[in-house]
Amino acid sequence: MDPNAVKRVLVVGAGTMGNGIAQVFARAGIEVGLVDVAQETLDRAKDRIESGLRTLVEYGSVSEKALVPIMKRIQTSTDLEAAAKGADFALEAVVEVADVKKEIFSRMEDACSEDTVLARNTSSLDIFSVVEVKNPKRLVGAHSFAPPHIIPLVEVAPGPETAPEVVEFTDGLM
Repeated sequence: MDPNAVKRVLVVGAGTMGNGIAQVFARAGIEVGLVDVAQETLDRAKDRIESGLRTLVEYGSVSEKALVPIMKRIQTSTDLEAAAKGADFALEAVVEVADVKKEIFSRMEDACSEDTVLARNTSSLDIFSVVEVKNPKRLVGAHSFAPPHIIPLVEVAPGPETAPEVVEFTDGLM
């Protein structure tokens, strides 16, 4: 597992955290599948990402020339299964409701390859006691601080069965 070899990331949830996380990955040169249940949420997310990038351009953190390529790396979709194809890393950033997270992780697990690391962004739920996945060794916490595109801080937390190499990989990717 080489974090430098990651080509595609799936981010499920395009709200405040999800769109900021998608922006961070896209700025790093990684293709992002950004998924949400509502197209209007995805449209708003793209607007927020572009606005955030324009602010970073104003402050000299991102070049004007980089803006379009970064935006092109983010593909939005309401189809989680299609967006998951080829993902090396999948992260949920959905509403803090246990049943919703449980469903999302089940769908992510089914849609992603067996090698894809499954991560959660929650800080308030013990996802490891809520989520049921066939291979809990690949389940890890990767909680970004808000706003993720401004504050480069991510808490990487293993569950009781998370493999050490998954923690190391996630830490390297973040």
